[in-house]
Amino acid sequence: QRLVSQVWGAVQRLAPLREGGGMEREVQGQEGYREREGRVWVGREELVTSALATIGQGPGVVSLSGPQGGGTTALLSRLGHTLARKGARVVSFILEASLHPQPTLAYVLSYLLHFLGAQTGGPSDMGSLGARLKQALQQFCTSGASLVIILDDLQHLEDWQAGWLPSVLPQGAVLVMKALKGSKLQLLLRARGDTKEVTVLPLETKERTVVARALLTRQGKQLSEEVWAPHLQQLVARRGASSPGYLSLALSKLGREARHEGLGGAVLGLA
Repeated sequence: QRLVSQVWGAVQRLAPLREGGGMEREVQGQEGYREREGRVWVGREELVTSALATIGQGPGVVSLSGPQGGGTTALLSRLGHTLARKGARVVSFILEASLHPQPTLAYVLSYLLHFLGAQTGGPSDMGSLGARLKQALQQFCTSGASLVIILDDLQHLEDWQAGWLPSVLPQGAVLVMKALKGSKLQLLLRARGDTKEVTVLPLETKERTVVARALLTRQGKQLSEEVWAPHLQQLVARRGASSPGYLSLALSKLGREARHEGLGGAVLGLA
């Protein structure tokens, strides 16, 4: 599914992202990515439950902070998927899912304006875009509607500025943002009076095993318990295995290169 998504994204990038039609394709692509990635989430249900409860506390910002490769982006998709299935209005933007080859902050804000039904043309400076986004959010929520905005870590975009963030979110609006642990964005969000923080901790040993088995299943592996169990224990005991990203890359490598009889050596050979 990931390969199909990447190929489809590459095809879509060949077409210009025109105002309106292009942004609508972006919305569809983001929603499709959120559905796929959110549906295959495995384990860590206490973390999901805690994050959903925090989002449900009302208007403001929810900061999801954790280490690189710790599964925070996957958690964003799981939260959006779960909220949408419960009937909440959700808009999300994940950098990896974008049809734009090099998304900018201006592009992301224009995408949000499009979703909110606001005019996306006009001045593209951060001050104007931020002011229009604030106004569009207020108008959207005036009738009692609620909205959860889920955003990837945007602070590394070339035109990043913090000034676009609304100082106060209207009743019914929640902004969920990924912020790497110790980053300027995490500190910035902490300084707000309306921010609630959810910490994404490294995987515990039991969680590593659950995630590893799920990843193997997604790869279509039919390894017997007798063959795989000893090597699984070796893998999840490695220092990097506390990261879902490490487990995903390691199992992909094993799936490509290792035979059943060579699994033990292949696991030991992982960096």
